[in-house]
Amino acid sequence: MNKSLLPLTKFIIAMSAIVPFVFALAQLFAPGLVNSFLWPPPLEPIPAVFLRYTAAAYLALTLGGAYTLSQNDWSTARGFLAFAGPYVAIAIPVSLVSAVTPPGVPLILWLYVFLAIIYVALSLVAWRQQSARASAA
Repeated sequence: MNKSLLPLTKFIIAMSAIVPFVFALAQLFAPGLVNSFLWPPPLEPIPAVFLRYTAAAYLALTLGGAYTLSQNDWSTARGFLAFAGPYVAIAIPVSLVSAVTPPGVPLILWLYVFLAIIYVALSLVAWRQQSARASAA
């Protein structure tokens, strides 16, 4: 039985680890960049202490993704993706509600929504492919 990860699944997990890592670094070492570029007005500035807590959570997600890739096993990846996929998916309606609520959202938030939609779609495809492979084995 071949339970190793397919390339698409590895890519999704890698992105699930790399993106939070990049955001965590920015939150820890460049909070001004976060509040001026990654989370600009009209969004309210994020307090530094909250940025550190969020960075810690993102680093945990990064470690989970790295561990999952090191295991190269669908049963491990399934657990990781069962968290990471909904985490990103839930951000989409929250962003859309924020967009229609005054004062609205900055342009970069639309990029986040676009990337989140792609991520969720690819995650679903990877899940189906891996599940089919596991069932066929």
